[in-house]
Amino acid sequence: FLRSPRYLPKLITWSQNRQNSLKSFLEKNLSSGKVRKIPDQKLGQLYITFSKKYRLFHLHNTPSWWIGSEAAHHELHTHLAENYSGSPDHLLSVLTEPLEYRSENLNEEIDFLKLAIRAKKLGVDSITIRKAIYRHSSTYGAIPFGYKTGVFWDRKYFEKKLKILLRKQKNPKKLIRAKLQEITERKKRRDAKLKKLQLPQNIQQLLKILRQLSYLQDLKKTTQTRSHPHLEMVVKPEIAQRLQLQKDDIELLSPREISQVFTHGITKKIRGEVEKRKGKAILMMHGVDNYTWLYGKKAAAYMSQHGLDVKVVEKQELHGSVACRGITKGTVRVCRRSTEILKVRKGDILVTTMTTPDFVPAMRKAGAIVTDEGGITSHAAIVSRELKKPCIIGTK
Repeated sequence: FLRSPRYLPKLITWSQNRQNSLKSFLEKNLSSGKVRKIPDQKLGQLYITFSKKYRLFHLHNTPSWWIGSEAAHHELHTHLAENYSGSPDHLLSVLTEPLEYRSENLNEEIDFLKLAIRAKKLGVDSITIRKAIYRHSSTYGAIPFGYKTGVFWDRKYFEKKLKILLRKQKNPKKLIRAKLQEITERKKRRDAKLKKLQLPQNIQQLLKILRQLSYLQDLKKTTQTRSHPHLEMVVKPEIAQRLQLQKDDIELLSPREISQVFTHGITKKIRGEVEKRKGKAILMMHGVDNYTWLYGKKAAAYMSQHGLDVKVVEKQELHGSVACRGITKGTVRVCRRSTEILKVRKGDILVTTMTTPDFVPAMRKAGAIVTDEGGITSHAAIVSRELKKPCIIGTK
């Protein structure tokens, strides 16, 4: 990163240009109208092609922030702790906020308010606005769906939300101005803090790099999750039906195995494999398409040998890194997966392993957020700062 200042901006541009690449491939080749008519073998081949595209995007975009952000964060934390008074966590949360970039969450908010400005003039039921609502839903509807909630913001959802906004007689223009002004002010405060600290040039560069990495992660999640509703609601159910398996069962088969089954037919061996993999099992990767599975006692022995057993430890307090500073009080709602977010009420403390885009509706309602995993460029850190919600990350 330090040797090649153009590396991350180029990667950001590459990722921006491909935000709809996975979604578009599915809609073009495996649309709900087409997928039922595609022969088994061709369906298997298209699924492999999509999986490769998904994997290649992930491998090109992800390693930079996955590996780089942790290294940069460690170096910055050490430098700030040794050279400046005050909490290094708090300083980092302020100085690394990527205010130069708009997240998917913020883009949706701004675009929705722009839509409301037009709806105020033309009416929610006008053909122009109905088409605009459909386009908005097509672009942002996957935000709550994320990796698997099954919740999709469709045209009716945005129509209802638009009517409520206009009924409350809120001025969308003022709301946009206030939102953008707030971001400008926060950026000024951040840059003033940065100037006052008089950090060495390489430390300033690392802070800039962490801001770029935060945005890069958001682009990665956006690209992947935009494809998930079509994948989960159209493509996978069709594959499962043809293989006479439950939809969740095909998660336990690789794309290559699915293609082979379509070519050679479902076998007792594959059904047996699926059943074994539902229990205690570990997938061992030896390359892209070269892997083995450990089951039952062998899997348990491997987990014990490598310290992967789950150990339950009673704790009265959780400690982690500050992603967004603040103090609040509320009822804890533990969500082990995003499908549980409906239990989060306004002002609750959302506690989870890590957040993904499908947690956003709960994060908007929550009074604060606590996650087991994640660093300063994690989804929880980015969104909590955007929403100004107190957030602790990496409690382990």
